[in-house]
Amino acid sequence: MTPTSKNNFTVEGTLKNVFETQNVSATFRKREFILEVNDGSQYPQLIKFELIQDKTVKLDLMKNGDSVKVDFQLRGREWTDPQGQKKFFTTLNAVEIEPLDGSTGSHMASFDSPLVSEPPNALPEDDLPF
Repeated sequence: MTPTSKNNFTVEGTLKNVFETQNVSATFRKREFILEVNDGSQYPQLIKFELIQDKTVKLDLMKNGDSVKVDFQLRGREWTDPQGQKKFFTTLNAVEIEPLDGSTGSHMASFDSPLVSEPPNALPEDDLPF
């Protein structure tokens, strides 16, 4: 994890799990995903991030197993439950997610690849079309 500025960080890893978009209210939606990060320790770290609002579509072209770079903000807030107890929440708010290989998604075709994978059958040499 690399800080890019105050409360902004960048991390690289592998998408472990991409969840469906949740409509939390009529005006708020979020989409969570799990990033597997190898930090050199014995066990990989499984870290939950979330994308909010219009950014939830950034995961539409990605799938589990894709290597990605995530730019995120560290966010925290306080909430008082109905019994009056204060609770604190920490959120890793992803602001950008992009594949490490520079493509727009691992399962999208490249614009350089042909639309047809095999050439059409050629006419026999002795059967001229004119």
